[in-house]
Parts: sequence; structure tokens; C-alpha cells
Amino acid sequence: MFKRQRMLKDMQIIEILTDILYYPFKWKIISFNKINETHKRELRIFQLCYRLIKHTIREYRPNEIYASQWLDLFITQSMQSTAENNLYAE
Repeated sequence: MFKRQRMLKDMQIIEILTDILYYPFKWKIISFNKINETHKRELRIFQLCYRLIKHTIREYRPNEIYASQWLDLFITQSMQSTAENNLYAE
């Protein structure tokens, strides 16, 4: 399992996923408040990004430390989430 997690880090998967989670909101392509009403597909993509990040860093300390540089993004999106637009950014 750790070999796969290291490979995902080497492929820069964590960076790609965080870019997917960050830029649509930064460039105002998607409004966080309207994500459930008009962007159901995007909501599912964001949820899957968080799931993959979770599995990539789970119980593998180097990836946990590496992903901590985006902790502010994860916390911000987690706090903005409601029951209707939950990104699972836990």
C-alpha cells in the first residue's frame, strides 16, 4: 500500500487534486453557495478528489506531511460546507 501512495505522490496527484479543488472557486467559475443547485457533477468531482486525497495520505506519514501545506484550503472548504454542498473535506 505504501508503495502505491509514494507513487501517487511522485506523480503529483496530490497537487493536481488540490488544483481541481482550488481554482474553480478562485477564478469564480463556481460559487460555493450554489454548488448543489447548478453544479451537481462538479460537486461529485470535488467529493471524489477529497476521497482520493484521503486515501493517498492515510497512514503514510510522508504524504500526510506533504499534504499539510494545503491544510488551510481543506479547513476553509470544510467550514464552508453544509448538508447541501458537502465536499467531504474532513
